[in-house]
Amino acid sequence: MAKRMHIVKNANAVEEQTAPFIPTASDVYVPNITKKKMEFAFVIIEDCNKPNACPVTTKCVDREGGGYECVCEEGFTPIFDKYTGLQDPNKYGCREICLPDDCNAGKCNIIGNTYECICDEGYSGKYCDMKVLKIPGNSALIAGFSATMLILGALLFALGCILFRYFKNVKSASTYGNQQQENMRHF
Repeated sequence: MAKRMHIVKNANAVEEQTAPFIPTASDVYVPNITKKKMEFAFVIIEDCNKPNACPVTTKCVDREGGGYECVCEEGFTPIFDKYTGLQDPNKYGCREICLPDDCNAGKCNIIGNTYECICDEGYSGKYCDMKVLKIPGNSALIAGFSATMLILGALLFALGCILFRYFKNVKSASTYGNQQQENMRHF
């Protein structure tokens, strides 16, 4: 928004000022000289009215007390300068919060000034970059197979215990029989 200020000097008046004003390099000086008076007009160009005051994808906001700042438009975030570590929309501009490649195998969901990736089926991870290994087949079939293997394992364990006791008793009986024969010989 341009402001106009007049400083009027003429033969009858010492000085008339319409507003306090300190010209800067961006001000436009427009003289108007007539026989009886000399009028100076300064047009103050606010910073946001300067051509290309802010980079594309930003909007210019006038500061109270002068100056301006560039802020990112909705859906955009400051560009991070990898060399300086700065994020300055005035200097580096802004980029879309979520670019198409940010979520590899998924869709971008923007939340305020950040985003999250909603992964397509078969993918996971913060950026949908990890493929999920899926075992083909029916889950009921897998559950049935697992239950069968568990029962079979329990039966084999029980059979092993029975055979162990049987052979232990057979060995014991044979040792007992051999001892009786030995005792009879010595008798």
